[in-house]
Amino acid sequence: AREHAAVVLMAGRHDTWSIRPNGAACPSFARYLAAAQQAGVRVLGHKVRWGEEGEHIGKAFDAGPLPISDPLEPGDELAFPGPKKEKKKKESAAKDQDKGKGKGKEV
Repeated sequence: AREHAAVVLMAGRHDTWSIRPNGAACPSFARYLAAAQQAGVRVLGHKVRWGEEGEHIGKAFDAGPLPISDPLEPGDELAFPGPKKEKKKKESAAKDQDKGKGKGKEV
């Protein structure tokens, strides 16, 4: 039997219809994956179904193969609001309070 190199892209959920490299987040991965595929490396997609009951809770089960879609490209990414930067505001407020110590009147 002949051996083949392979890269497996895994979807950690069962309700997906295809999988693709995220070239928007990592263009080099998408480029190297395409080059590897052209050199004969097999690129496979697969999905996982997670156990939800009894002794199967949290266990991963084979949910079947997935077709590979074309990679996302820069500009294809979705925009989501980032985390709030409240910590920096609190730190700067604390610094402002420290700067003001010893100045002004006590209440």
